Amino acid sequence: MNNMRRVALGFSCMVLAMLTGWPLSVQALSDVAQVYAPASGISIAPGELVSTENAGAGEVTPADTTNGQGLAGISVASGQAVVSVAAGAPAQSVTVVNGGTASVYVSTLNGAIHRGDRISVSPIAGIGMKAAVGLYTIGTAEADFSAGTSPVTYQVPKVAGGTQTVHVGSIPVAILVGSGIAASEQSGVIANLQSVAAVVAGHQVSALRAVLSFVIAVVSVGALIALIYGAIHASIVAMGRNPLARRSILRTLTQVMATACLIVAVAAVVLYFTLR
Repeated sequence: MNNMRRVALGFSCMVLAMLTGWPLSVQALSDVAQVYAPASGISIAPGELVSTENAGAGEVTPADTTNGQGLAGISVASGQAVVSVAAGAPAQSVTVVNGGTASVYVSTLNGAIHRGDRISVSPIAGIGMKAAVGLYTIGTAEADFSAGTSPVTYQVPKVAGGTQTVHVGSIPVAILVGSGIAASEQSGVIANLQSVAAVVAGHQVSALRAVLSFVIAVVSVGALIALIYGAIHASIVAMGRNPLARRSILRTLTQVMATACLIVAVAAVVLYFTLR
């Protein structure tokens, strides 16, 4: 229901913009936002990835590979969200969106970023990078970014010693918070399953959960088809042999339909907990 409301709200804003001639900027497409307080002693700039992990209640801190599990979204200026939920907002507040499109700080730490690449947390706090296997992702890049795109550099320590120079800048990203795997590590089938699962769940879904959900759905549909077809076929045969058994046949069909409804309910619950 929340996803439907967000889609309807975003669509209404787009239609209004087209009718009134307002420009459709990246900021105007940001989704419903939540207002948090920055963790004690921490300053968060618009465009940074933020996490609730290792932060106090109602607080966020810049996200990196150590706290990506609590990835909350992207910090934006308060006027960049379509709707901002700010009831009881703290004096020092951070507006965070977890849907829509927003400008995000990224780096070349995991290589150049191309349009369509997934963006994940990185070892640099608040800065995203081209997604690496197993890291939590924030969304999909809508523009390219490479060393030649931005003159701003950042020195990152290497495991073997010394430092690595990476370029840092801002690009528009379609926000969809969740855990994921870099696209280069996926097959086309699994990537498609993840895309479908993300649409259904409203957030990104790992490859394992996407495949498991697909198997559950296929098995459930197969069981329903076999059950209903078998019951109808048997009923037709029984009716032809003994027309007086109509009441008994209808009772059996009712039981079969009840069983089918139970299978659908169980499958829906299992899929819900698999995709949540």
